[in-house]
Amino acid sequence: MKKKHFPFYTIMTIILLAFTIVLSVTSDKIQFVKSNENQSDYQIVLDVGNSPGALNEDTVVALTEDTPSRYVIWEYKNAKKSSGAHVLLHGDETNFGQLSNLEPINGILGVSVRVTNAASVELLGAYSLDGYYKSIYKFDTDNYIYDEIVRHPYIKFKSVDPTEDAIISEVVVTYSCVEHEQVADIDFGADPFNGTAATGAINVGVALYYDATEDGQPVPTNQVEFTIANKIAYGYTPAISYLQKLDVYYYRSQQGGDYTLTLTVTDSQGLKAVRTSDVNVLYNYNDNTINRAIYPNNIATQLDYPNGEPPLNEWVVIGKNFTVFDRAGSTGRNFASAFIPSSRFEGGNPLGNFTISFKYTTLNSIWKLLFSFWTGNTGNDAFGDDYLRVLTNRNAIGIQGDTQQNSQFQDDGEATGIPLQTGPVWIKFTRQIDSSTVTFRLYTSIDGITYTLKTISVLNGQNNGPGGAAANITGFLPFSIDNDFIIEQFSVSGTVFTI
Repeated sequence: MKKKHFPFYTIMTIILLAFTIVLSVTSDKIQFVKSNENQSDYQIVLDVGNSPGALNEDTVVALTEDTPSRYVIWEYKNAKKSSGAHVLLHGDETNFGQLSNLEPINGILGVSVRVTNAASVELLGAYSLDGYYKSIYKFDTDNYIYDEIVRHPYIKFKSVDPTEDAIISEVVVTYSCVEHEQVADIDFGADPFNGTAATGAINVGVALYYDATEDGQPVPTNQVEFTIANKIAYGYTPAISYLQKLDVYYYRSQQGGDYTLTLTVTDSQGLKAVRTSDVNVLYNYNDNTINRAIYPNNIATQLDYPNGEPPLNEWVVIGKNFTVFDRAGSTGRNFASAFIPSSRFEGGNPLGNFTISFKYTTLNSIWKLLFSFWTGNTGNDAFGDDYLRVLTNRNAIGIQGDTQQNSQFQDDGEATGIPLQTGPVWIKFTRQIDSSTVTFRLYTSIDGITYTLKTISVLNGQNNGPGGAAANITGFLPFSIDNDFIIEQFSVSGTVFTI
């Protein structure tokens, strides 16, 4: 189809913020030429030949030309003439020099900017004149051509260095006059799925992640949809669910095999951007090697599978830094959740002094969570005791050797008034050994930043043999007494935390 040419008016709006120059404007021209007479593309060329003759505030330079059919207003801010160049953009910490179009240019196929000094000029683009201008490219004296399609009809050239003016000898905008297909204004990261696990396990919930922004801001989950489909017709589709307390999606599959994950992100205009990824749900059942491999940095993934009892998989969701244990209304069963062996400690060995850190959120506010410890050495250890008692139903926490340890069912703790039922609560539990004297300390926080020492217990004459309170810890596990919970940011360090 032959492109029609219409007379048009090109107006240059020039605003001087830093300089005032009064010159005649009668001879000013904006040069429009075809890049090749056999092609349909056009170019806007701004160079020394059409450098604006005046940069007075509120001055409008009115020009006419027959080719191409384009009506463009260019605005200069904080700029001035420069000998032998098109324009100088002033460098300023708060008021950078800028050159931008005030009417849309459709079908931009490439942009070049020649900077003749050591400064840099940034190309930015927006979908509307008053919209967010995202960074596209940075030009300098050694890198002046950007030959990719620019989907933004509004562009801006801005000085980058706040201490140096940028001298532009030439700007060339190549365009087609054809509007690009409107696409969602969504920018994905290098990995749109943001490290989502490539493998899963039967019945285990696997958290889903994404990396998408709009106008430089992260896209909220209410603009995101995940779907999952079988690569082979299994006759079964895994479920996608949403964890409100963590604001995260996850899938759970009852069937092993290969699946395709689809991520759909909707922008503020209702346009959708889609990405896909492959996942493999492994058939092995109750296999902690598989569970640990889902998100390897999460240490609370070695599920404790009891003999003769139903497995935990259906209750669990594993994320990068969290594990959910949720019986979804099922009651009447206590369970050991996940064992944390010394191989998952910092350094990978049993520890004498330690700090155990985690973020705790209850899902049902019922009863308690006991942290049961084994002490000794690798291959020669024994059960020590429940050194830490998270008493959710009483908003209290007890530690080994506190004055409430001998309360009925160990249901009381010295540290009270802790908002466990409303949560979340960040907890740091430490042990320090000095010969046969062992000191336990408990710290809590409601924001994960400021911690308060809640209670201390000092035990003298402790032994360091298997099961002893002065022996290295070789592993521990949170044991639930009717308590459903989320545990996040779990870590075990050999450095004793202090405030």
